[in-house]
Amino acid sequence: MKLADKLRELRVRRVIAPMLAGTALGEVPEDDIQYLIDLGLCRMAPGRGLTIANPIYREVLPRILAFRRRHPCRRSPRPG
Repeated sequence: MKLADKLRELRVRRVIAPMLAGTALGEVPEDDIQYLIDLGLCRMAPGRGLTIANPIYREVLPRILAFRRRHPCRRSPRPG
């Protein structure tokens, strides 16, 4: 699993982005939350609910998301 690739997925971003911003998740499908738990990006913390799984991810996830906003990938046109 490449972390940057997973963060491109809408189901990952709609959970991670509000968590990093400190806002409510809103209406997020339970399957999306379970997907992030299964990937190891998030975990259920007793008394705190859903959290980023570990300190490294808490440090790295905002950087990756910010980098992608500043430097969007552009696909090259296909030849022919």
